[in-house]
Amino acid sequence: PVCEVNEVTIDQIDDEEDIVDDDEDEEMNNFGLCFPGTSRVTMKGKKDTIPMSKLRLGDSILVDTTGTYETVYTFGHYSPNAPKVPFVKIMTRNGSQLTLSERHMVMTEMTPIPASRIKTGDTIIHVSGENDVVVSTKIIH
Repeated sequence: PVCEVNEVTIDQIDDEEDIVDDDEDEEMNNFGLCFPGTSRVTMKGKKDTIPMSKLRLGDSILVDTTGTYETVYTFGHYSPNAPKVPFVKIMTRNGSQLTLSERHMVMTEMTPIPASRIKTGDTIIHVSGENDVVVSTKIIH
């Protein structure tokens, strides 16, 4: 799993609430992974998306719906040998989906909250800046 960027057209956003508690196993708390390596991003100059696990420092990736690309400068949570951790898969009314770690913040119309607390019916802010309604969330491993 990796962190820093996502193919930010929420190409990765079901009804379980399961947040990692601060008192839980310290080893698990050390793995605050943001996105699974299978999350896909668009690289500058490439037609198809690639999995985040294939990103390298210096790659330029799409970060919004206006065509802005940014350079990958670090992998803050790159842990290819990390234990399996749960991720939250969020699906929205407009057909977008987002898969990210339980603790990763998601911007709602009110305030950012951990992905694990997103529920069906919540309104989240899509990367385009538009509101989008959550139709389902699911914990995946």
